[in-house]
Amino acid sequence: MPSSPGAVRLAALMGYLFLTLAFSWPLVLHLDTSLTGPVGGDTGVYVWNQWVFRQEVLNERLPLFTQEIFSLTRPANLSLHNYTIFQDLVALPLLGPFGVVTTFNIV
Repeated sequence: MPSSPGAVRLAALMGYLFLTLAFSWPLVLHLDTSLTGPVGGDTGVYVWNQWVFRQEVLNERLPLFTQEIFSLTRPANLSLHNYTIFQDLVALPLLGPFGVVTTFNIV
């Protein structure tokens, strides 16, 4: 019996949601308190990327430069930094309501 395209899409979406929860378990229980790795490594850098990107956008500055580090000199150029611009754009509307840690885990 043929299924409707909407039912197939819904089933696929539910399958992806289930797999997402299964592969990230038990992180889903601690979205606001735990991260996927140590903050002294890449995880900390990517969390900082999201935070500083938002800070620069809120201050109406180009987010490829920041005064949040090396503040005694001109703004630091982040164009050659391992900046995750797409991830930062996705996180931008979520950071306000959810906070830094939860947003990082959601994205």
